[in-house]
Amino acid sequence: MKLLIFYLTDNRRHYTFPHFIKMMNESKKKDDWKLLILTHTHDENFYTEQLKNYDINYVVTNIQPDNNYLRKVNYAVNYAETNKFPYVMKCDNDIFLKAQTLDFMVDNLYLLESNKHLTIGPVLTSGIPGIEYFKEEFLDFESQKQLEKLFLQTIFYNRDGATYDFLNEHTINANEWKKDYFFAGVKSMNHYYKGIHPIRINESSLQFLNEYIIKNKKDFYKTMN
Repeated sequence: MKLLIFYLTDNRRHYTFPHFIKMMNESKKKDDWKLLILTHTHDENFYTEQLKNYDINYVVTNIQPDNNYLRKVNYAVNYAETNKFPYVMKCDNDIFLKAQTLDFMVDNLYLLESNKHLTIGPVLTSGIPGIEYFKEEFLDFESQKQLEKLFLQTIFYNRDGATYDFLNEHTINANEWKKDYFFAGVKSMNHYYKGIHPIRINESSLQFLNEYIIKNKKDFYKTMN
């Protein structure tokens, strides 16, 4: 197998998994990847039950709950090395991935052999920094500007041991959303939790984005050749 997909989860988002796994089961490259489900809430039976009707190669493992995010990442990396997987992919429990997208990535894993490409991944609608790519590619100009106005209403606060409040200079203390300045500020942080953006903590901006996608779902679900 080429690819280990490690799925980080717990019992708070069981409702997403049936949809996620149904989409993954449509993959035509299932002989090339394995699903490693990493939970920390002793709900292994839930995932086993959900997967029993699918022909997906998987394993479910429970991880200690304290500092579980990093424990899961370290476990997945060690699992990949021990079982000779040359490539790994992290997938959280709030992601829905089309099988076509997964298969495209599997077919193009060879690109990672070149130092020109560090990673391969889809543009996530509310991912970081994927939100900026998606916004520019999918939203019309007026809607982009409306979303950026919502970004400027974001109040950052310190959380998870990281200091984020200084990023307010790019939102509530700014007159214009400038993504490059914002990401430069994030880069300057002396902390490894850099996955921060208004779309993550500003519910109004996320609601606006989701409603736009729903209104334009025909375009969203288009199959690309």
